[in-house]
Amino acid sequence: MLKSPSSSFFHKKLRKVSNLHGFLFSPMPFVRSSDGLTLSLYSPSPMPSDPRENSNTKNGGFQVDKEVKKFAHMPDKTLNHSTAGYCGTFYASRLLALSVGKIQSMVEKGELEAWKTTGGHRRISIASIRAYQALYGVKASALMANNPVMRMVVIDDDAPTREMMGELIGRWKLSIDCTFMASGLEALMDMQNLRPDVLMTDLNMPGVDGFALLRTLRGNSTFEKVVMVAITGMSELDIERRGGLPEHTIVLSKPVDPNWLQGFVTALSTRHVISAPAVPKQVQPEL
Repeated sequence: MLKSPSSSFFHKKLRKVSNLHGFLFSPMPFVRSSDGLTLSLYSPSPMPSDPRENSNTKNGGFQVDKEVKKFAHMPDKTLNHSTAGYCGTFYASRLLALSVGKIQSMVEKGELEAWKTTGGHRRISIASIRAYQALYGVKASALMANNPVMRMVVIDDDAPTREMMGELIGRWKLSIDCTFMASGLEALMDMQNLRPDVLMTDLNMPGVDGFALLRTLRGNSTFEKVVMVAITGMSELDIERRGGLPEHTIVLSKPVDPNWLQGFVTALSTRHVISAPAVPKQVQPEL
């Protein structure tokens, strides 16, 4: 792994987006910090001719669990109503300045239009959120105008970690629709519906772990443009012993500095906005 420029250097760069071109569009977005934080773009070492011979590989290594195989060749479907025009409870709570629990209650009461994914995650109609704001005179959030929204999925089996990440991301003034999941299998079940732009996952998880999740998604052309990030306390050697990670996986070493992580995600969000196709303006017809 590479040592990381100081965080102050990184944030100075963030203030001038024009100078971020190298970070935003380089295939190897490395940064450096004085606190020992490391980030690297994973480059697999030469593997044995048959990876299954690696006795240290857990969860079957390349012999992916039966559950994972069902999702290994998911068809590349066109985006439909399940993704376009909908957001998760996390983003809806930020738009309406309400708690996630309140949003869930509103969905159950039919005050907001929503549906549930296979994994049980609510997807809420943006149009119904706007209608609610208009009906009750709720001031529109500044986030509403900052389109396009970057979709992010965070997977960790540790509930306190998910809660901490939710509180952290919730404080950032970024248009991020973030969905939190407790397992790799749960993530695989909802990938077609959520279509994330960024996926962050722990590696050590029961059942379908981060290794199997990343390999499965990277092997499917539908998700070839997803930025995949592994956040782990494992060493490079430990990762290799588990069969390694797919090429182009970004590896963040724990503990990750919250300020640095905000800068990193801000850069990804900026890249997402810059690279998104322009939305044509609607011209009002002359009377």
